Amino acid sequence: MPNIMFRTLVPGSPEQVYEYVTGYPASGRVSTKAMEEKHGQLIEQDGDDYLFREDAEGGIIWRCSYDPPRRRVMRAQGYQWADRIDYFEPSGEGTLWTIVWEPKAIGIRSYTQWIMFHIRGKSQVQASLIMPVVEHFQQPPTSPARRTRRRPKRRR
Repeated sequence: MPNIMFRTLVPGSPEQVYEYVTGYPASGRVSTKAMEEKHGQLIEQDGDDYLFREDAEGGIIWRCSYDPPRRRVMRAQGYQWADRIDYFEPSGEGTLWTIVWEPKAIGIRSYTQWIMFHIRGKSQVQASLIMPVVEHFQQPPTSPARRTRRRPKRRR
């Protein structure tokens, strides 16, 4: 069955990108509240494995495993849904972020999902999931001096 994959270069360190995307700090000091805001209601925790119920309608249950700052694995529990694996690799210019969805459907249904994703879902994922992360790290840092300092216009 075909996997669905996105790969993009994010201008930030793997630790920064990992924490921004997953909500799980590379230091390992986890804020349960921050994790629930990112993933939904925390049901269970065992070390670096967490079980969350999504806040959205239907409440998909995800088993999330964290390996900062290299990988996050999200497995949909009891659903014909796709599992998701995020990889964060250092690159000379930032972090290479790879998202792989592994559909659980089999046979013709998995190929139908794959085709429909490429027809309808690809641009939506790009706009709602990937671009906000890239844009977050592209914002130039602003200092108070930079904001208030202006050069006077020259008169000719």
